[in-house]
Amino acid sequence: MQFHIKLPDQSSLVVDASDDESFSVHVDSFPKNSEWDKSLLNVKGLRWRDEKHYHLEWLENYELDVGDVVTVEVVDANEQISPPKKVQEYVEPEKHCGFCEKRASEVEILIVRNPEYQLSGICNECVEACTREIEARRSRN
Repeated sequence: MQFHIKLPDQSSLVVDASDDESFSVHVDSFPKNSEWDKSLLNVKGLRWRDEKHYHLEWLENYELDVGDVVTVEVVDANEQISPPKKVQEYVEPEKHCGFCEKRASEVEILIVRNPEYQLSGICNECVEACTREIEARRSRN
């Protein structure tokens, strides 16, 4: 299955999302009298291949005017696909302490509640500082 995206300037994209890819077509629009006076069309996607994650970009910030028509047609065809203009491998940011912002590599211990989904936690230095603060407040009462 292919997706043919026709643009107002008569150009078109042919996207063929394979088993390890997905893509989205979206329009960013902004309130009147904002610094952005155009609507922007984007065609972006993701690829998971060889245990790596890639960000794909076919179209970024294509300016749309009032009256412009964009069509997306789903077809059973085998036309030559439009290669993404940008393919960037995603590199997960290093986990960090949400209190002091130190990276995991800068501290002895970083506790993250759900390491598979969260990028921040609390480091041993901040736990110790919080423990001292709690003890100081308790001793004042």
